Amino acid sequence: MYVHKTYLCKGGGSAYGGKWQPKKESDKKFLGEPNSTRKMHIDGKKGGYDAEMKYDEDGKLYVERHYTDHFNPTHHSNPHDHMYNWEDGFPQREGTINYFDGDVPDFDKGWYSQIMSQQMVSKSDDVLVIPYRPEENKFETLGEFKRYIDAGWELLFEYRNTEYGIEKSYENDTYILWVCGKDKQITGLTLEQVLNYEIDGVRIRDFITTDEVEVTDRPGPM
Repeated sequence: MYVHKTYLCKGGGSAYGGKWQPKKESDKKFLGEPNSTRKMHIDGKKGGYDAEMKYDEDGKLYVERHYTDHFNPTHHSNPHDHMYNWEDGFPQREGTINYFDGDVPDFDKGWYSQIMSQQMVSKSDDVLVIPYRPEENKFETLGEFKRYIDAGWELLFEYRNTEYGIEKSYENDTYILWVCGKDKQITGLTLEQVLNYEIDGVRIRDFITTDEVEVTDRPGPM
């Protein structure tokens, strides 16, 4: 079991103006029936991927399993799990758990079930499909983009017919940029280096909020 730690943006509860509510269609996955598990399909431009969700006694998502490597098998096993906390009133990713050794715990009876105060009382066999709505994924400002990746959320985007990924590194406070489906990645980038990284001669900061970009996977609520 390999724990891929991410970095949280603390003290941001007030940014949601009280009780957190889903803003994007994909944000609905963060709330469910208390003490339950749920299967989902996260739709995408290239078919998307399957996922499973586990909710605590308050109906808040606390562990999510992705059946994909997000086109980056070096940093994601298939499957891998994401853990969440709600201590600031909204979902924050605590880390990624990879299973590169192939020893994948049962999702219903895995070790993370031990943190629950109650046993699961509901399990739905129906698959909830989260539709692909790239217009909801769009970044309106550069500041919004910076806050999103600084909080440790994954991001996939398509620019000039090529799909790229960005993620914060588990080793230190740096970033990874990769070309999806190809053995090409750049590691050890600072936030400014990500913003100034050039693709086809254009810096990411200059195109990430334009209509030239299609954000193909934005799993975070920010």
